[in-house]
Amino acid sequence: MPNASTPTRSPSISNIPGGACEEVGPAVLGEETDGTLAVNFPITSTAEICTQQALEIDVEQTIEAPATVTRVDVTLTGADGNVVGTGTTDVDND
Repeated sequence: MPNASTPTRSPSISNIPGGACEEVGPAVLGEETDGTLAVNFPITSTAEICTQQALEIDVEQTIEAPATVTRVDVTLTGADGNVVGTGTTDVDND
């Protein structure tokens, strides 16, 4: 966690693949390694019965990250803890 004197960046994550009966929970920050910050997004079911139509889930979450972070390694995990998707993206310096 950055302290008051540590410059931070706030990368935004959006457009996560998923199903019509799923929602993405708040980002869970992991370790930073060589400028890459690990971020997990837990996915939960919003219905007991669902046709599971595939669609993009719009997610706009901003996370606090040290200025040393240049990439974000994203993992999506289902309610059962299994990994359902991964990806990596560069941090936008705007």
